[in-house]
Amino acid sequence: MNLVKMNLYRAFLRPSTWILLGISFLSPIVMTIGSNLFLSWFGGMEGYSVNLIKETATAVGTPALLFALTILISNFANVENRTGYVKNIAGQTARRSDFFLSKLATQAIFVALYLVAAIVAKFLVLVITHANYIVFDGENLVKSLASVLIAYLILNAFATMILTLTTLMRDSTVSLVVGLMICFGAESMISMAAGYMFDKMQLDITLKNYLLYSQIGALGEHMVRPLVIGVIYFAVFAIVGVIVSEKRDAV
Repeated sequence: MNLVKMNLYRAFLRPSTWILLGISFLSPIVMTIGSNLFLSWFGGMEGYSVNLIKETATAVGTPALLFALTILISNFANVENRTGYVKNIAGQTARRSDFFLSKLATQAIFVALYLVAAIVAKFLVLVITHANYIVFDGENLVKSLASVLIAYLILNAFATMILTLTTLMRDSTVSLVVGLMICFGAESMISMAAGYMFDKMQLDITLKNYLLYSQIGALGEHMVRPLVIGVIYFAVFAIVGVIVSEKRDAV
């Protein structure tokens, strides 16, 4: 618990934490206003309606949220290697893996914070800009809430991947590149290339069904598969991170 408190204290002191939180909050606002302007100018608003609950839940797929988490987690995990922080407090715990586990707990808090910021922003901008077109459908409430919770798991699994890669390499370069590539659509491109090869081999395999961040786009149509994929990715990267941390000396 003390390690988690220290992690949170250090993170909240960094201006980048608040800048990235601002990006997570502002991005759904900008995207929604832009979409509204596009409809007003080119598509017209006649017959247009917005399901408030369902549309608010789409904030979990905002690319800027993934971007913010990539920068936050990679910098957060690597700052210890740059400053020697772990070596200074190594005597506070008997197990090296406790440092990694404390970062897992800290990251879970920030994923929740950034996700809530995006959802609140989406809700507010919809209420303000689409007031005359809002439809409230209580039947979507439970399904949308489930989608948000599964998205939280998937984002946590993504953050754990970034954290583990940074821990493994003792540098944030690889984790930043991987995270940003996924943020800018690398999974879709890999899935398309793999699909082409699988078609040539006459194999009925859709790689996108097994890629992590692609599962957020599947929420709504599917629930079980994104949940299972999220759990698997989280467990695998968390276990690897714990093992790597336990085997290493504090340097």
